[in-house]
Amino acid sequence: MMSTEPKSISGIPGAVASSANESDQSRIVRLHLTFPESLIKEPIVSKAVLDFGVLVNVRRANIDENVGWMLCEVQGSVEKIDEAIEWMAGLGVEVDRLGDVVES
Repeated sequence: MMSTEPKSISGIPGAVASSANESDQSRIVRLHLTFPESLIKEPIVSKAVLDFGVLVNVRRANIDENVGWMLCEVQGSVEKIDEAIEWMAGLGVEVDRLGDVVES
């Protein structure tokens, strides 16, 4: 009998892949995000996690009254990461791609 439990990715409870193919193509990308004043109070990262199924590991961040920035690692399929980046940029977040994380 096949299990109906969703497949976990990265050993993180609650993080699931929508298909075996998608989890096989998982990547981690480092990003520097800069949030303008108008977006500081918006749950943009949370929405990206929920809407695009990516995992976000915040490595460093600073938020003040006028601007916010975040260094983070985003994990997911190449397509989902690209969609999340495009969506955030469309909202007005400055997204700088710092490169893929290579794990040995």
